[in-house]
Amino acid sequence: MKRFDVLTIGLQVIDLMIPGMDGHILDREMTLLDHAELTLGGDALNQAIVLSQLGARTALMGAAGVDRLGDVLLQQLSRYPLSVFDRRIDVPTAICVVLIDEAHERHFLFQSGQNLALRYEDLDEAVIRDSAFVSVGGAMALPELDGEGLLKLFTLAHASGARTALDMRVSEREYDHVLLEACFRKTDYFLPSEREAVWLTGETGSPEKMAQALHKMGAANCVIKLGAQGWDTLASAKFACAAGSVAVEHVGANTAIRSKDQVLARMNGQ
Repeated sequence: MKRFDVLTIGLQVIDLMIPGMDGHILDREMTLLDHAELTLGGDALNQAIVLSQLGARTALMGAAGVDRLGDVLLQQLSRYPLSVFDRRIDVPTAICVVLIDEAHERHFLFQSGQNLALRYEDLDEAVIRDSAFVSVGGAMALPELDGEGLLKLFTLAHASGARTALDMRVSEREYDHVLLEACFRKTDYFLPSEREAVWLTGETGSPEKMAQALHKMGAANCVIKLGAQGWDTLASAKFACAAGSVAVEHVGANTAIRSKDQVLARMNGQ
């Protein structure tokens, strides 16, 4: 048995959450706040905390700056039941100021900090080999790891028998299509938002068409996040259970499920 059920690698951030903002904040010399909260954030960090709280043997790997915020980041992570393998890098720790308006929409002021400097050489290969599932959170926002570093990471994970997942951020940087598709071929689960899927594929039709385009690019399974237009948690859980009940009725992992409508029919008790 491997030491870790899940290893998450990538973005780690200090978030300053400020609710109750309106559109006139810049018109005033001073705005009095009812509440502000310093929390942890970042794709990889969020995944690690939630999975550890659910009982998975979880490891988090990335970087923390050599500064006071880096100390806060690591101190706060120590409160959770997970193993942290962060390299201290002599750059400022990432911080995100999150302004939350009266409609509960979020607006971000983001400084990427140490995440911009994270390299493959900063990762612990022994921990990667000892993990059953390896998830990278924040791809395309990790310029020193994206591309060849990510491909090397997922190649090692697959060679060690792990499954892989990739979450990403839309980036203004140019990317190497050939190298990205090579990474996709090592990706078991790709989880872009709808905006990110459009950016990658140029496909503006249905999410199903976007997923098909990403599958052709190499990703084995695609889950496109639709925000408020997506399914709620209960519906997603019911669909997953229905798909599982259909799948076990036939021999062979890919022979039982013929269509989405078939699973929906089972989900609705037909």
